Amino acid sequence: MRIWHQSLTVLEELPAYAERMRSHIGQIKRPDTQVDLHGMHRQTYPADYPGDDIAYSFLFQMHSLQWAQNALQAVKERYDAFAICTLVDPLHREIRSIIDIPLVAAGEVCFHVASMMGSRFGLMFFVQNMALLIWGGDLRGYEYLAEPVQVADMRFTANKLVLFGIALALSLALIALLKLTLLGKAVRALMQSPIGAQLVGINTKRLHPLMFGIGLGLSGVAGALLSMTYEISPSMGEPYTVTALIVITLGGFGSIAGSLVGGLLLGVVEALGMYFTSTSLKMLLSYAVFIGVLIWRPNGLFSR
Repeated sequence: MRIWHQSLTVLEELPAYAERMRSHIGQIKRPDTQVDLHGMHRQTYPADYPGDDIAYSFLFQMHSLQWAQNALQAVKERYDAFAICTLVDPLHREIRSIIDIPLVAAGEVCFHVASMMGSRFGLMFFVQNMALLIWGGDLRGYEYLAEPVQVADMRFTANKLVLFGIALALSLALIALLKLTLLGKAVRALMQSPIGAQLVGINTKRLHPLMFGIGLGLSGVAGALLSMTYEISPSMGEPYTVTALIVITLGGFGSIAGSLVGGLLLGVVEALGMYFTSTSLKMLLSYAVFIGVLIWRPNGLFSR
């Protein structure tokens, strides 16, 4: 695949920026993908910073015509996609109507993802506050299999061993479902290309709610397992939501085994960190791991 990457800057006048962009793209693109950087024509702006110029509506619209011209050139040179890589998305709807290759606008994508994530977190806070109204905010708990168990030179409570065993079994069962069954192949096809999945006959309208239901069921089991060892409250899910995002990023998006290994790795880092420092630094250690992965391995430790 060949992608025309269109920048709002004059790349020849900003060689350091262009080199950083090429380096970053080289780290995140697939091996079979070619991304060619293109900028504006020389002397488009009177200064190195385009913001001084495009702040004026007339100049912004005038410069945007270069984007339309470049998009047509991308079609002529048989590129597979045209990527507008700036949040302002100049003339992206108009350009999309005159070319027959996919156009991806960075600002449009960012706002779309933000709205999707916002609705999911909004639903989480709605459910949390409904539970708060119905059952109150008091901590609740019970004792189950709380007696200690000796394993070699280590001592654990029995409920934590049961929790670990059930969680491990469910994780392996989920991996087997996604890797070894037709349902799992359909889910992976849907993740890679929703349109392609529909073209080969996968009923995506049924698959979405099915997997959502499986996710809800696993969340319910996770909550029940946690209640054996920790006190529960309507707000107990917030830190685990953040931890889940860190684990997915650590393991690599789309890597199931990577998420499993990433979760175990994060747990070990948190346990050792709290042992040598303080238990109050648990979330700080998690965020430190998260930031470190984003800097050194933005695709995750086990990304393909």
